[in-house]
Amino acid sequence: MRDQQKREVDFVVVRDRQPWFLVEVKLADTSLASSLGHFQAQTKARHAFQVVMNLPYEPADWFEPR
Repeated sequence: MRDQQKREVDFVVVRDRQPWFLVEVKLADTSLASSLGHFQAQTKARHAFQVVMNLPYEPADWFEPR
């Protein structure tokens, strides 16, 4: 998803025809992408995730409340 200001997220997963969660994928950058929060507010998606490929595996269920 991309807007006219060139903010983007890599994936939008839809459930019951509504945005359910957003995913931004980075190779190594661990700073949180501002576009992720922007699009979560715009779409009202319940979840937003940033996946960083070059990090160690974390065994967790990220859909469980913390």
